[in-house]
Amino acid sequence: HMNMSPYYFSRKFKEYTGINFYDCLIQCRLLHAREELLSATGNITDIAYNNGFPNVKSFIVQFREKYHVTPKQYQKSYSDQIRNK
Repeated sequence: HMNMSPYYFSRKFKEYTGINFYDCLIQCRLLHAREELLSATGNITDIAYNNGFPNVKSFIVQFREKYHVTPKQYQKSYSDQIRNK
């Protein structure tokens, strides 16, 4: 579509943004998944698939790496904060 090989595109993407395309994609997916965790009562599996993760395990690993808690812990702590207000 852009008349570039995937390798060349990724290299140029990193040159302009400072991060590679895959890392940017994961960050974007995690951001949307986090918003869905906070706004929905859906289960973790549905949220993982809705946001482009190939399986639940990869979603949990990536989420924990970024936010230092599991998606379920994140969702629970947010709902606890809302209840305590």
